[in-house]
Amino acid sequence: MVKETFTDKLIKRFYGITGPLDEQKRQQVDRMGNKAFIVLFFTLLFGNCIAFLLSFKYPELVARIYPVLLLIIILVVAGSLTYKFKMSAVNAIEEEELTEKEQKQLKHVGLKSGLYFGISMFLGMPLVQFLVDHKDYFTELFSIRNMLSGIFDAILFGAIMQGLVNARIKQAKSQAEKDEQ
Repeated sequence: MVKETFTDKLIKRFYGITGPLDEQKRQQVDRMGNKAFIVLFFTLLFGNCIAFLLSFKYPELVARIYPVLLLIIILVVAGSLTYKFKMSAVNAIEEEELTEKEQKQLKHVGLKSGLYFGISMFLGMPLVQFLVDHKDYFTELFSIRNMLSGIFDAILFGAIMQGLVNARIKQAKSQAEKDEQ
């Protein structure tokens, strides 16, 4: 058995690929990733040139609009990548190719991700309040509003993540049934 390299693990983690990273999946990931890189590279290249030229006359406008515009472009590229991966079923969950350890991890992925997200929101939001409004960190940390917000965030995010994983499993099963017919 060939040991997975660190880059293979990163690729699988970033694109949500379960099971082995075979040659077909690697080619599709490389092709789509290269297209996204090219779009983002030229966007940054020309965007920075335009922002640099405009910053002499409108520095405040560039400082406000340029980061928001970049975020929108990055989200559009990420959304199109996600859609293309969903259509090509590269990141579909193939249960028969998963190890026993990976199958156990899939059972409670929503619980784990919800817990991590809830804790980070519970600890992070008072930090934002401290930095922006200069409120006391520990007072904000143990406020009822922050605790309820952390619990609500954890439950909502965990449910969404579990739903997405279940949808991917369902998609993989329906794809396997189509292939058998």
